[in-house]
Amino acid sequence: MSILNRLEKSIENSTLKYAKELDFIVLKLNNPASKGWPDRLFIDDEAVHFYIEFKRKGSKARKLQEYRIETLAAKGCIVYEIDNIKEGLNVIRYHKNKRNMDTPPISRRFSGDYGFTISSGIIIRPRSGEN
Repeated sequence: MSILNRLEKSIENSTLKYAKELDFIVLKLNNPASKGWPDRLFIDDEAVHFYIEFKRKGSKARKLQEYRIETLAAKGCIVYEIDNIKEGLNVIRYHKNKRNMDTPPISRRFSGDYGFTISSGIIIRPRSGEN
């Protein structure tokens, strides 16, 4: 396993640990017969669910992953793409606090692409200091 893959796994593991400490149900979406789905499904105490696709820093979703994310968003699902531990923890904290934080957590679809909005089901906003 390469160092880059371990970095993605480290982001995922830290986020999962925090989510489980806060009593989220967490399911791995790993079906060899149906690829491209986000890595994990999270369900909170009120049955609100959201998906997270974990990426290593600077990595982009593959075409099939893009398609799956857009399909989920079209159905009104919340989908995050996370590439660092801080973002992962912020997503969990945001949902645990029943979305009462001032702004949704930072997330991204693709490097430099912030075209989607909350209304589409994909929560995206530029990171501080980025265009």
